[in-house]
Amino acid sequence: MKWVAWGAGLLLAGCADVSTIESRPASMDVTSGKSVKDYTACLLPLLSETRRPSRVEGSAEYQRIIVPQKVSTAAAAIIYVKETSRGSNIVLHERMANNPLRPRDIRTAVKDCIS
Repeated sequence: MKWVAWGAGLLLAGCADVSTIESRPASMDVTSGKSVKDYTACLLPLLSETRRPSRVEGSAEYQRIIVPQKVSTAAAAIIYVKETSRGSNIVLHERMANNPLRPRDIRTAVKDCIS
């Protein structure tokens, strides 16, 4: 029973809420020629291949996508997609942005949908 409690403590120790992730520096800030709608339509299926469904908030000009962790529903990343005069601006904030061993699936999906 001690091992179960210890393992649960380790899993929860890495959890971060949305406001904590948002306050961290962006790990990626890029511009795409796609509209917000087209970029989001490209991104969500790629993310759903490796994670639970992401939560999308916002309007046609501005989307905030909250990507869950692989093993829980806690946030792993926040992706902002904002309409600009040349397409859209994409900003990625990751929970473990400074960890070289972090999963790369979110970053890869964000990059794959840029062009």
